[in-house]
Amino acid sequence: MNRIQANVRMLWNDFRTSYLIFWSVLLAIFALMIILFLVKFGEDGTVQIGGGMTAVWVYFFVAGALQPNSTFRFALGMSVTRREYFAATVVFWLLMAALTGVIVLIGHVLERAFFQNIAGMNITFFTMLEDTAMWDVLLIGFAVPLFCAAAGFLAASGTYRIGHIAWIGSIGLGLLAVMTIHLLELWDEIARLFSQIETAGEAAIWLVILSAILFLFSWLILCRAPVKTGR
Repeated sequence: MNRIQANVRMLWNDFRTSYLIFWSVLLAIFALMIILFLVKFGEDGTVQIGGGMTAVWVYFFVAGALQPNSTFRFALGMSVTRREYFAATVVFWLLMAALTGVIVLIGHVLERAFFQNIAGMNITFFTMLEDTAMWDVLLIGFAVPLFCAAAGFLAASGTYRIGHIAWIGSIGLGLLAVMTIHLLELWDEIARLFSQIETAGEAAIWLVILSAILFLFSWLILCRAPVKTGR
């Protein structure tokens, strides 16, 4: 347990600077857009301010994709077992996603409280779905980044194990899946399946389950991966 905690701290130290810089830049962009609107546009016309959450998802995917190559070899060199490293990885991304969910919830509340009633401004910077309950905002703010990190970690795990052919194989499998669904005319069935998800909270739960599956595949890839001595 102590070594798992030490690995979580190692991962936090590795990503702390980029995480803080990311949020500093994102919040600065948000503030700048608000200021420019108030100074430049006033109440003339309607200005859309959004897209902040897309940047969060991209950050988590990239961060997850960078982790294995930057920390896996170092951790094993410090006599950490693969199981301890993987457990620390899952705990770390759970904590990071939870922290992000809280930040998103706070941003959503402030957005609705102070900026939603400004004439001419349609702001959805921290809003992913309209008319969503606070609990659902928190769950989505947690689940989507977790899923993106898990997807990035899986892609990087495959690359670490077998090289860039993993990316090519993933794209090929994705195209094959789309072609199969199209040929078998399964789009309506898939649409009906998604229509059974009634709330954003339910969607978040499914994303957490999918994240667990992606992490499981990552473990199967890394559990016997050789320790590389060079890039």
